[in-house]
Amino acid sequence: MADAYTLYEIRLFKREKSDFWVKLQVVSINDGSFRIQTDPQVWACQVLTFKDKDFENTQGPIIIDLKPLDLERYYGETEIPTEFELPREILTERAEDQRLNALAKGSVFIDRSVDPIRYFYLENDRLRIKQGEKEATIDKLDIIYGEKAVNVEALELGHPFLRLPVPVARSFEEALKQYEQFHNTLAIRGRSLLDGCDYYGLTVKPTAGMWSKVKKYFVDFGTNEETLNGWLSRNPQVVAGILGIPIEAGQ
Repeated sequence: MADAYTLYEIRLFKREKSDFWVKLQVVSINDGSFRIQTDPQVWACQVLTFKDKDFENTQGPIIIDLKPLDLERYYGETEIPTEFELPREILTERAEDQRLNALAKGSVFIDRSVDPIRYFYLENDRLRIKQGEKEATIDKLDIIYGEKAVNVEALELGHPFLRLPVPVARSFEEALKQYEQFHNTLAIRGRSLLDGCDYYGLTVKPTAGMWSKVKKYFVDFGTNEETLNGWLSRNPQVVAGILGIPIEAGQ
């Protein structure tokens, strides 16, 4: 039985009065290169090394010259092939493996129950989901029918929201909290002409959980006024204490 790294076996010849084939092995070195080698148990191992990318732009049969191995020197009892055709599907399969390995690298979760496979990545406070040629980048977690979900219209699934697998939801929620903790601040937005108070706004949109803790300390100014717009608070010390975030210095 061929070992786990053997991609292909090249049959050279059968020994006289035997069903045993003398072979060369095509062996994977890594996901980007392979070698053709003689059997070291028969003679000193001779090796030809190739990179997959050497054949990326070729057309037609992949013919590999075996003459540099000097096989006649070791197997002089019969005529030895001087070249062989490497099945192109071997390299095609390896290219697909490389693509899948690249997709898997850095992912926090892989959902193999769907086709195409769905990959989840966390990038600071963003969740990126890739499925086939489609990709969605999300910056907030929603609760839909009591489930933690995200808007994935860009994936064109036929429905706008996707229920997140539990480990992804947990990781994304933690990433949002950490990003908010380390990047969110309260910045002064201006003084109200109606009550004379200074109003502050959050520099990063809070998660739903964090917002529920401080919403009562905010007033919605709407979006018409140039500086005082959106949800602002005149109690920055209270909000900062609850969220554990700073008030911008110098304000």
